[in-house]
Amino acid sequence: MAKYLTTIAVALALSALCLGQSIMRNGTNGSAAQSPPAVPSESATPRIAPGSVIPVQLTSTVDAKKAKTGEEVTAKVTQDLKSSTGMMLMPKDTEIVGHITEAQARNKQEKESQVGIVFDHAMMNNASVSYPLSIQAVISPEVFQNQNNGNVGAAPTPSSSMPSSQMPGGSSRSMGGGQAAPANAPPGESGPQTSGQSNPPPAITSHMQGVVGFSHLKLETPANPAQPSVVSSEKSNVKLQDGTLMLLRVNQ
Repeated sequence: MAKYLTTIAVALALSALCLGQSIMRNGTNGSAAQSPPAVPSESATPRIAPGSVIPVQLTSTVDAKKAKTGEEVTAKVTQDLKSSTGMMLMPKDTEIVGHITEAQARNKQEKESQVGIVFDHAMMNNASVSYPLSIQAVISPEVFQNQNNGNVGAAPTPSSSMPSSQMPGGSSRSMGGGQAAPANAPPGESGPQTSGQSNPPPAITSHMQGVVGFSHLKLETPANPAQPSVVSSEKSNVKLQDGTLMLLRVNQ
């Protein structure tokens, strides 16, 4: 009997040893240990260099009489944006998303209509990629279609971004009326004003600033990129139709 019990004890000890080794190999729950799946990081997405300009068209109308603070504003990129080596940085029709920061209709109490807008991220590869952007220019759909047929000259690349000297260093307010501000214009000046009949507006390039093709509109781009760009008018309510072109400057 004693020999029989000793045999059983040895067998149980061997079974426990094998079970312990199995647990060490496969994990405490008896299943194979697995590493958590890798989560793609935003840094893996090719970035457009600060100072570059992204041309976009509004895909929703912004109306000071109807807009609400916090309301989403969407736009789409009008052309493929590539690096100098041909790397795709942002394909055409990429969605750029922002929101309304303030909206004021013109009435008896308020003599000026204003809409503040901030664009802050792009939808790329089914993910939201943050982009700090400010509005450099607002251009009417008619000017955009007649002048450029869907493209903007001097498309941005990470190795040839626009020098900061081409943007006013402080807050700038520029009037519309058919011409963009010269690259070296002091803040607040938008160049000669025309009716748009005798002198057609210039070709749209990434250097263009201010408001083009809209009567009585002004654009204020703040020195602080975290602050909204403000479109205003003392003559009528601000209304930017679906299809309006905007040149968005990539900030630091």
